[in-house]
Amino acid sequence: MRKITNRFGSTKKYPLRILGIFFVISSAFLLLATSSWPCTISGYVRFANGIGLSGVTMSGLPGTPVITNTSGYYSRSVTTTPWSGTVTPTLSGYTFNPASITYTNVTSDVKQDYTAKATATVTLSNLTQTYTGSPLTPTATTNPSGLPIVWTGAPQTNAGSYSVTATVNDPNYTGSASGTFVINKGTPTINVTPYNVPYDGNVHTATGAATGVKGEALSGLDLSGTTHTNAGSYNDIWTFTDVTGNYNNASGTVSDQINKATVTAITFGDLTTQTYTGNPLTPTVTTNPPNLGINWSGTPGLPWINAGTYSVTATVNDPNYTGSASNTFVINKATPTATLAVSNSPQTYSGSGQAATVTITASSVPGSVANILTGGAATQTNAGTYAVTADFVPNDTTNYNTLTGLSAGNFVIDKATPIITWDNPADITYPTALGDAQLNAAANYLSLPVPGSFDYNPPSCGSPPLNPGNGQILRVDFTPDDQTNYTFASATVSINVLVPKVTKEQIFDSWICTQTDASGYPVAMYLCASSDCSSCMTNPMTNLNRCVNSPLSDVAFLAGQLKWVGPGSETVDFVTSKTVGSVTSDIIYRCIEGIDLCFSCGGGPPWACDPSIPTLLSTPSVNTTVQEKIDDVWLCAESPDESGCFQTIYSCPNATDQNPCPCVPDDTNKWPLSTLSNVAFLAGQLKWVGPGSDNLTCETVYFVTTSCIYKCISDTGDCFVYPPSCAQ
Repeated sequence: MRKITNRFGSTKKYPLRILGIFFVISSAFLLLATSSWPCTISGYVRFANGIGLSGVTMSGLPGTPVITNTSGYYSRSVTTTPWSGTVTPTLSGYTFNPASITYTNVTSDVKQDYTAKATATVTLSNLTQTYTGSPLTPTATTNPSGLPIVWTGAPQTNAGSYSVTATVNDPNYTGSASGTFVINKGTPTINVTPYNVPYDGNVHTATGAATGVKGEALSGLDLSGTTHTNAGSYNDIWTFTDVTGNYNNASGTVSDQINKATVTAITFGDLTTQTYTGNPLTPTVTTNPPNLGINWSGTPGLPWINAGTYSVTATVNDPNYTGSASNTFVINKATPTATLAVSNSPQTYSGSGQAATVTITASSVPGSVANILTGGAATQTNAGTYAVTADFVPNDTTNYNTLTGLSAGNFVIDKATPIITWDNPADITYPTALGDAQLNAAANYLSLPVPGSFDYNPPSCGSPPLNPGNGQILRVDFTPDDQTNYTFASATVSINVLVPKVTKEQIFDSWICTQTDASGYPVAMYLCASSDCSSCMTNPMTNLNRCVNSPLSDVAFLAGQLKWVGPGSETVDFVTSKTVGSVTSDIIYRCIEGIDLCFSCGGGPPWACDPSIPTLLSTPSVNTTVQEKIDDVWLCAESPDESGCFQTIYSCPNATDQNPCPCVPDDTNKWPLSTLSNVAFLAGQLKWVGPGSDNLTCETVYFVTTSCIYKCISDTGDCFVYPPSCAQ
């Protein structure tokens, strides 16, 4: 308790404690003081070299966490005394000594320092080595590098497996690593010297020695398997068995040789020239010293039965002696007999070269036929009769001679009969005249076309249309151009002639009634104010509303007349406007895709229809580039807008099916833009019209004239033009 002096100078103290508060009365004045007096716990956290460590949390002190500063200093005032607790320094990657301090009833200042060590990483390597005869130690690396290491369990010298530990020996770092250190056995050096001696009846053994890694002599080499007496070539085995525990056992082979002794003489009996008989033939021979075994050899080898000239050798066959002698032995070929005949005659003309096949009807020995000549050549193509010769080749050409140029008879090539290919034509609608679609017979033979002329009945020209009815017979007679190699031929088919059919379709507010043939192509078209086509076709051949047909090339659209283009059912439709005086009329052109035919309808009073363009789009597609070839011109269309319609079209001369659109649009190849109403075709210019194949929801139509190509978007009226001069 502090001394409190009152204003009268009195130092007498009057303590009174109530509920933990001291009251001091002095000269009638009451003073207030607290009952706890602060004390401080402080110190440093340093490395062994005296450098402070910052960032260490001193866990356990009261209040907010205490962390060391850049000098490693920490301090905390304890306001409640006496104070008890445990203080533990912590920082990842470090250890501390002491690890913690426990305080009991602290009532005064305390200074406590700690020593820090960083945690180092120790990595072991080179844990497997081979015995060298000297002490061996694994390799240890530290992080941070270069820290001193103390080994436990190493170094080791002898082969074996050892537990080792590498421990960091540094005042500022701690760490260790353990592993198994293996010293493998060494490989000894074995030198074995073979022997190569002539046969002398004595015992012979190879010599050798085993040496260690330091050049020391090693025992355990066994050469007993190399011992021999008789002549011969030996692949002998030696073995090494280690007795020290530090070397691997070993074994190997050595080639030892005891050569045979040479005989003094080998003499042949009689060598004569003979003719092949089918029996083995051999010369005779004697040796010195006598009664030694003999092996015969030669080129070709035994037995010597076949005709030919042989280089023969007599070789001594004895375990301990050697010797040989050579000479020439000759056997001549024999001559066979044979009869040949043609076996594949006659044949039929095929347009390609044909050869006779010759067989053997009789022969003294087995054989085959070769070098067959038909009329003096390898093959003949045209129909006719040809003499045949051939060679007889015996199977055994080694022992028999070949017979050449034997007669085999004649080879005959007959004329071919063409095959008429003519399918029953598709049904036609009366009064369709017969034409190329029905009278389309073809003559061929062996998949090859046969040139010639076709005579149809009824003919394609000059005969009236066939009356309606099923199964009517058509006939053709074929005369080949090449009557040397082909015969005449004929064929018949049947055709059904149907009653005309009528279909209908609405374009704007008018109906077009169409009389079609069996394939669905229009034969005649009529305008009708209602969907009841029968009311407009009471007299179809003279009715005033009948549409007029004309060639596609004669359809002419002058600039400003073309209003709309759209695909129909297997057709392309055009709508134009024509003004005569004060009356404006719409004219419909319906052109059939794939053929040069258009029907034009209208030209009377104006139609009561909405002139706006019909909506042909659904969900826009997302294509970036479409490639197409039109009239030998490659075009590339790209960058569709949100409606799916192309924004850019350009020519790409280098485009192919394998490399579509290899170029990019620029001012030199982009197609200029025009409008559908400005597209002008003069009579006789229009060559082809068809819908595009862009796989987009925006429909496109192509026009090809004698000088221009137009690619028009039906719903927007935009046209891309090639070449640029067509847009002017």
